[in-house]
Amino acid sequence: MSIHTLQNYKLKKNQLIPGKVYSKTQNINNEQKQALIPFSIFKNRYVDEQIFIWQKKGGFEKTSDWQTRVNEETKNLKIEELNEDAILSYAKSLHVKLGFCYIGASLSLGQYDADKEIYIIKSKNFGDLEVPVPIDEAQQFKSKSWCSDESNPSNVIFFIVNDQLALAQATFWKKYKYENPLAKNRIKSKKEIASESDEKKEIENKIYNSAGIEKEPEFKGGIKNFYKFLSKNYVTPKEEGLRGKIFVSFVIEIDGTLTDIKVIKDIGYGTGEEAIRVLSLCPKWIPGEDGGKKVRVGYSTSINIQSSY
Repeated sequence: MSIHTLQNYKLKKNQLIPGKVYSKTQNINNEQKQALIPFSIFKNRYVDEQIFIWQKKGGFEKTSDWQTRVNEETKNLKIEELNEDAILSYAKSLHVKLGFCYIGASLSLGQYDADKEIYIIKSKNFGDLEVPVPIDEAQQFKSKSWCSDESNPSNVIFFIVNDQLALAQATFWKKYKYENPLAKNRIKSKKEIASESDEKKEIENKIYNSAGIEKEPEFKGGIKNFYKFLSKNYVTPKEEGLRGKIFVSFVIEIDGTLTDIKVIKDIGYGTGEEAIRVLSLCPKWIPGEDGGKKVRVGYSTSINIQSSY
């Protein structure tokens, strides 16, 4: 070491403040280094690493099976899949955790804008999130138990903007959905499209109990009008002294029509068949809703029978 270099080294050493951490001398672990990497670089490394593992021949894998599994076509499909997975892996590498109730929580409830009917949810990672909340539900929204597992957002989807991680959407309390305006024209992943399709099918096929949903189905004009419709259209069999109750069930579809009409109990003489006929003619109901979406709802009722003969 030259005298000049040694003098500079001693000068710099003497200028260091005891107890202060300097960036040049600070140890950065692998996770911190990874967090500094732009997404494009992270994705390339992630895909290369995963492809390297994927295309290795297993110790208990036949050569013929390996050749079927690993070829140019399957490799391209795997790369496409990994490119989609890379976004979520990138979020994990940045330790993004969206929640309200833990030490140093990343989310907190902000102010309500009554004019726009939006609640601000403050996010340490993504700034202020504007969540639509109707004004008549705002007080209830604020009063919810934010220190619970249910308060953490669901259907969280990330996307990339300017090589950085951004939040595309998140749903709070299974109903209030944040959507990033910048994500409006983004290309959805195959997994996301498949998930939305499965969710849609599940909602379309599931039959809900009317007592356990947010908005029960309703006959137009109210239940009294429904019974008026039954009374007006039901033709009582001409049987002397016939009286009693018949019980029926049906499903109110998302378009309000009645399907799967069944007689649970009748009193004979065609009373059950007549109930099915009349209910098949019933005007559409206002469908039930849960989580802001129309749902199929199971319903049951009784019809009083009293012959005039």
